[in-house]
Amino acid sequence: MAAAPRVAVVGTGTMGAMTLWQLARRGVTAVGYDRWAPGHAFGGAGGETRLFRSAYAEGPEYVPLLAASLLEWRALEAESRLGLLDLTRGLMVGRPDSRFMRGVLASVTENDLPHEVLTGRQARGRFPETVVTDDEIAVLDERSGVLRAEVSVSAAARKAVDRGAELRTGDRVVAVEPGPDGVTVVTASGGRDRFDRIVVAAGAWSNRIDGIDLPRLDVQSIAVHWYPVRHPERFTPDRFPFVCRDAGVDFCVWPTADGATVKVGLAAGLEHLASADDLDQRMPDELVPVVDEYVRRYVPDAVPAAVRHAVQVDAWTADHDFIVDTADDDRIVVLAGFSGHGFKMSPVIGRAAADLALDGATSLPVARFRADRFARNPTLR
Repeated sequence: MAAAPRVAVVGTGTMGAMTLWQLARRGVTAVGYDRWAPGHAFGGAGGETRLFRSAYAEGPEYVPLLAASLLEWRALEAESRLGLLDLTRGLMVGRPDSRFMRGVLASVTENDLPHEVLTGRQARGRFPETVVTDDEIAVLDERSGVLRAEVSVSAAARKAVDRGAELRTGDRVVAVEPGPDGVTVVTASGGRDRFDRIVVAAGAWSNRIDGIDLPRLDVQSIAVHWYPVRHPERFTPDRFPFVCRDAGVDFCVWPTADGATVKVGLAAGLEHLASADDLDQRMPDELVPVVDEYVRRYVPDAVPAAVRHAVQVDAWTADHDFIVDTADDDRIVVLAGFSGHGFKMSPVIGRAAADLALDGATSLPVARFRADRFARNPTLR
């Protein structure tokens, strides 16, 4: 019997930590590389919490992957003995003819998800903490909730180590070099180590690694915000479903870990960056009143003056779909371009990456994320 391959995971942020855990669950010798410790605040996983949405505005084809991911989240919870995903439900709000709501309605109907469709009046009566106008509808998704972001990443990495994986932090990977006997990981300090397979999961830094050819990634800084509420008891996870609405841009509000605020996300990048290393984690002064106005308009019980902001970095593909694929050398698997909405699917993406690294294929529904779609479609280049 052939020995199991030795696998490197370059980047132990969201996708890398989950991949390392999935590899370690299979008894594979795996080594994770990162400049920072898992759960750091620089990548897309910062900010304490992220949303798990099943009524997926991005399209019904994502829902089977989300269903598989939900099972993986529960597996990580059982193994880590931590509560990571709280199914608070989710309320999706918008005009029924908007692209956002068409995607939501298609997701719940085509996949037979447990849900309710409410008129504006019905939604206001049941959920007075948010604003729903008479020309809008709301879809209440029973299979959505809130994830503990950094805790989840660090939990996956910790369980991977408990199962025998190794973490090497404090040094940056600068290149991967395929050769006849394996693929070599090269670090900034001059370290070199050869592996049978490599998974590159470097997030917004993916294009900084020599030896892999990726489609263009649009690196952007993103921000989230915390607003105090006048009646915190109305915004607890057991009472307040998170709310996402079509407000020109996607505007989401959800419960927080501190019990005194709500967290707000506005799906709009702050700045396009030449490199993720150019990230400035200071909140731009000119954006503050913009977000305050959205809160004033749509969350009447919140005080429209944020008490906290956080700025991270992420990378978008041209079509806002992911890249989950082998590279030109099939010993290298690439996970990149999660475009601001990949966190909720991270444990199942990690499972798919482990499949691709070990078997060269996966039964999971990730074929739409192949990198060659950009070469086949000139409008995406």
